Amino acid sequence: MLDGDAFTKDYLQQKDWLINSSFKEITQNAIAKISRAEALELTKLIAQKECILLNSNNLYLLEAECIQNYQLN
Repeated sequence: MLDGDAFTKDYLQQKDWLINSSFKEITQNAIAKISRAEALELTKLIAQKECILLNSNNLYLLEAECIQNYQLN
């Protein structure tokens, strides 16, 4: 399950547990990509309405096997 708001620069910058963890580099890369207006891979998947089993209030339940097998353009 994914929170659609989790793919925003503000959301990531406010999560100290991401910035100050072993995910620091990945988080910084994601923030930089968002700052350049580049879509993250999972946001592309959601925008293309692929692999979504359920969507409610900006929460998305995605099918794991579909994500694994899906090739983004």
